[in-house]
Amino acid sequence: MKKFVTLLWSAIFVFGLNHFCSSQSKELAKLMDNPDKLRKSVLVQLGELRKIQIKKGWAKEEDYKLPQRVGLLTFVVNDKAKTVTHVSSSVTTTSRTKRTSEALSLYANHLYSKTIDGIKASFTSRGMNLLEIDDYLDTEEKSSIYDSYQLKELKAVKAFDGLTGAGNSGPAQGYRNMTLPYFGAMPKAIKERDAFFESLNLDAVLIVTIEMDSFRDSFWLIKADLLYKNPARTEKRIPYGKYHEAIVSRLRTDPYAKKPLYEGIHVLGEETYHTKKGKSKTRKVINGFDPNFYSIINKVVDFAAERLHTYVEG
Repeated sequence: MKKFVTLLWSAIFVFGLNHFCSSQSKELAKLMDNPDKLRKSVLVQLGELRKIQIKKGWAKEEDYKLPQRVGLLTFVVNDKAKTVTHVSSSVTTTSRTKRTSEALSLYANHLYSKTIDGIKASFTSRGMNLLEIDDYLDTEEKSSIYDSYQLKELKAVKAFDGLTGAGNSGPAQGYRNMTLPYFGAMPKAIKERDAFFESLNLDAVLIVTIEMDSFRDSFWLIKADLLYKNPARTEKRIPYGKYHEAIVSRLRTDPYAKKPLYEGIHVLGEETYHTKKGKSKTRKVINGFDPNFYSIINKVVDFAAERLHTYVEG
């Protein structure tokens, strides 16, 4: 695995210097070439809490304002590759194909560097400010709050991970792996989560999650969770967990398909190496990602920002 990490680091640098890389995934190319197909493929979900709150008098139209401080809470890559077991006669061999958390953080760093400008532009163009972690953790107290927040270990999530072979993940440098399920779903956990967000002085929170299958060179999910501070948060009658109103934008694929729909997300090259006997051979190496993969990550986030703008503006 250390060899892979070294190779990936090298590949990232190589990818940054080469401009001839072309798309490997025909399906990704089709999505980018057809905006209508891309929009239909990305599911954007949002509840109807605004209408209910205004109707019941819990909030007014003018209470809904565009958030000025949208904090990127995390940018994380999960490896959903399965553990492969081979049975032959009386011998059973198991191959673990998941990358380590360290290797996945390198993936996350690279994807983050290639998409963060576009992510920020999606909010800026709509009158909002997307803050990176160093922007909103502007005091030692806030940094301590962020670093020390106790995440919940949900048994249901761990059980699902065991069934699917999921589990390894890595955030971009400086961020924690703070995807929403691990905040807990019970009232007490939700109150703690809401107090945590409030202490960071943010009007909204963005979480970007990318789930890949490193073994099959494909992805399961690109998701943007966007939580908007509920203007009626002081109303005691609103349901638990509604302190923030959630928008979920996601492009999901079928992880159990025999042939992945969006495979070939890596750009591959060749390198020459020498065997122990001194013979020269070539092998494939990862030189980065399909450029369309970056664009689609940006689009998934952009759809979430667009929906938030429309939602707040009514």
